[in-house]
Amino acid sequence: MFTEVVAPFTRELEMQFALRWDHYSEVGNTTNPKIGLRWQPAQSLLLRASAGTGFRAPSLSDLKRPTIFGTTAGILTDPQCVKQEGSIDTCTDQWNVERRSNPNLKPEKSRQFTLGVVFEPVKRTSLSIDYWNIEKKDVISTLREQVIIENPEAYNGKYIHRDEDGFISNILLMKENQGKLKTSGFDIGGDWRTERGPWGRFGVNLSGTLILHYDRQFGPDEPYRSNLGVFLNDQVIQKWRHRVNFEWDNGPLALTLANQYSTGYTDQNTTYDPYTDKLLAPNHVKYYSLWDLTGSWTVNKQLKVRAGVLNLFNADPPFSNQAWFFLAGYDPSYTDPRGRSAFVSANYSFR
Repeated sequence: MFTEVVAPFTRELEMQFALRWDHYSEVGNTTNPKIGLRWQPAQSLLLRASAGTGFRAPSLSDLKRPTIFGTTAGILTDPQCVKQEGSIDTCTDQWNVERRSNPNLKPEKSRQFTLGVVFEPVKRTSLSIDYWNIEKKDVISTLREQVIIENPEAYNGKYIHRDEDGFISNILLMKENQGKLKTSGFDIGGDWRTERGPWGRFGVNLSGTLILHYDRQFGPDEPYRSNLGVFLNDQVIQKWRHRVNFEWDNGPLALTLANQYSTGYTDQNTTYDPYTDKLLAPNHVKYYSLWDLTGSWTVNKQLKVRAGVLNLFNADPPFSNQAWFFLAGYDPSYTDPRGRSAFVSANYSFR
């Protein structure tokens, strides 16, 4: 059940009050409120804020999925084995894992807060900045492979099973409520357009996100570890990402030159050199920047033709040592190795 009240106290001040109640047969009831504020003291200035709580019930897969047997996603080195055998090569492998669901999971809960401002100094120009802060607790996850293997003193016998010679025979990965996540940052936007003239209309718009912190507990007994600007376990959180569009349109014709950008970061750096039997020197992944050029031609009310070149300058993904994904040498979660490509499409409406 959901209810919402929008209350315009004055022409300048408006508030929102919302309440949501959910019932899940496996985990029970939850009630989550939200309050919002919108204040426009001048035509060119808008202030906005909101605060609320959130809830995510475990999925059927989290609760009841059959056990899956396989291997670790990445190639990882066992530090206890290295001390015992004196060799990184002997102690690096994709180890056997057992992935289990958990019928006793609790739901994730969150609280979030936002505060922002929109400023329109002149006509057809606007700037916005919004601060956001999110905290989640009882995050549903497995204690990640890298965290488990790096701490054998804590997890031997519980998550790490070894054979009589001390080598890892199995790693248990079970869905659990794994501590907290704290993150905050700014969403930044801008939009500028000219009046339409003999050469058409020009415009620029920007949307970007600056992350201030991203701290995770990978287990209830684990300390907070930062994922910001660092590849950790299965992902990296870039400090800054943006997309900017440079636009032109003149009646039926339109062109857009777009840039997508993300900052560099410290790599996973678990890879080793099998010839020297030593870890490779720490790698820093460079920034990733792609330019796309697209255009359209509205022939008439029924027919529209689009064409474009993606990755205009044929940029390669930055090199990465990550050992989580099967595709090695780069991070496939946010980069594309296919290089420059082009497309043409036509849309015809019979209405």
